[in-house]
Formats: sequence, C-alpha cells, structure tokens
Amino acid sequence: MLAADTRQPLAGVQVNRAESAGQRGNTQLDKGGAGLMAGRVVRTDNGGYFMLEAERVLAPLWGAGWFSADLTFQCPGYERFRTNYSYLNLSTNTCQGQPALSAGDILLQPARK
Repeated sequence: MLAADTRQPLAGVQVNRAESAGQRGNTQLDKGGAGLMAGRVVRTDNGGYFMLEAERVLAPLWGAGWFSADLTFQCPGYERFRTNYSYLNLSTNTCQGQPALSAGDILLQPARK
C-alpha cells in the first residue's frame, strides 16, 4: 500500500472485505452467510503490507472454492479505494497450501482539499 503522490509505504491502512448491506446504507439485510464472509478488518504494517486469512465457505456441493474478494482500503487523509481480485489473480500457494496472491502496488490518492 503506497501513497500515490510520494510512493512511500502507508502504515495503518484499514483493509476490509466487501461491505455489508448496513455499511452501504442499504435497508435490506444481507442474505445467507454474506455477513459472515465480510470478515474482520486488518491493517497494513510499516512497510505497507497486509495479509488476509483465507476463508472457506460451507457449500452444498464439494469443491466450492475462492472465486473473488472485494476489498476496501481506507486511510485518514486519502481517498477510499475499492477493488476486487478473482481466482485468476492467484499466483502461488502458502506453505500451508492456501491460495495466495500478490496484490501488487496499490496506490491511495491523497484526499481532495
């Protein structure tokens, strides 16, 4: 996670999985396990890196896997940024065999004054 204007790492950036209906201001409740899939918030370290734990979803059919993850990045003084990664972005596996990807350089734009 880098500042777009300086290319310096940003520590403490809040990284969230997809927002729930309540966070979006939607009056409808999430269906099924969408609220559970939202996961907990993580923050970037001093080098601007973050790691989200892999999640498994209980599915009626064997072989259900990770298909995509919508992520939101928020940091005081910077524009909020939302993007998604699909299984096509998977680049490797961790030592424990979990799927892993490199998100590359994510640039946060300074907030407009």
